[in-house]
Amino acid sequence: MNIVEEVSSVRASESSITSFEAELGWSLPADYRSFLVETNGGRPEPSTFEFTTPSGQSDSLVDWLYSLSDDPYYSLRRNREIFGSRIPDKTLSIGCDPFGNQILMNRDGEILFWDHELETTEGVVNVHRVASSFTSFVEMFS
Repeated sequence: MNIVEEVSSVRASESSITSFEAELGWSLPADYRSFLVETNGGRPEPSTFEFTTPSGQSDSLVDWLYSLSDDPYYSLRRNREIFGSRIPDKTLSIGCDPFGNQILMNRDGEILFWDHELETTEGVVNVHRVASSFTSFVEMFS
């Protein structure tokens, strides 16, 4: 995965990650921590991925991976404020696709796809498992 556009030129420090983990109340997986230290978010290329829903195979692409910066649109903290009450407990929005759907990470490090269009549909699950880890997630990009 190449980051073709950065959110911030400032990389996340260990202390900023530790502080954010304290706010979350859980530790980020080692592979995701490394990503924040090395790139601190951005627009990946390639970025298309596939996942399974109850209706069958689906796909999307990552528009942005969020950062530990003060960016008003692509900040982990800012998007936690926006989506925190709308996404499942013990998940964090780590990115988005171009259509407003969110890429989530749960406290076990799994990557999930949150479909905003199905958010209010009674009885419909709008969260789908994509990958077992951040590393396996970015390895699937095509």
